[in-house]
Amino acid sequence: MSILSACLLLAVTASPFTPAHAEGKKLYKWVDEKGEVHYSDTVPAQEAGKQRDILNTEGLTVDKVDRAKTPQEIAEEERRAAAKAALQKRIDEQAAHDRMLLTTYLSEGDLIHARDAKIQGVENTIAGLRTTLERQHQQLEGFMRRAADTELAGKKVSPDLVKKIQGVRDQIRGTRELIQQRRADQEAIRKEYAPELERYRKLKSGEIKPGTLPESEPAPAAEKAPSPGKP
Repeated sequence: MSILSACLLLAVTASPFTPAHAEGKKLYKWVDEKGEVHYSDTVPAQEAGKQRDILNTEGLTVDKVDRAKTPQEIAEEERRAAAKAALQKRIDEQAAHDRMLLTTYLSEGDLIHARDAKIQGVENTIAGLRTTLERQHQQLEGFMRRAADTELAGKKVSPDLVKKIQGVRDQIRGTRELIQQRRADQEAIRKEYAPELERYRKLKSGEIKPGTLPESEPAPAAEKAPSPGKP
């Protein structure tokens, strides 16, 4: 501490009735870049960003003013705030989804029935495609017989018949691909409902509460996920 600063402190704290305090002004204490301690009822503009103490008439610290934050610190705070808001939004969305599960399905059997109904709906579509496929095969067989009869008669198969044969073959290939796609749809439904069934069981048993994020979805490292239902 400089001699001048020390003298100023003695002068200010020697009496509680200094002009500055009589007017209700605050007394500040701060350390400059050189490590020197300063006391004043005003803070110079160049020192305004530094941390400082607020003193009472007895020279005791009664409050603190934090230093100004760096751009990096401000950016980090904003990042953390955004992460926290995103996390809370995800928790709210999960809670809403959980409530929907519990109110829509009164039992696990209801959820299984809904899954199986979707799978059966796709199975009905597959049945229709199989009927179409059978009809296309019959049509192809008819065209092939005509072509064979033509060749047995020593004649050349007409370009129109060749085109029809190729067209039906393309249709058969397309129908088979559609059946494969619908089978994939059924498997996708099973995979979609599997975690829903597991979550429903945990919700009904009380193992988890609505809004609890799945273990496979950890909270961001910078923020810890709050526990739903707890302050």
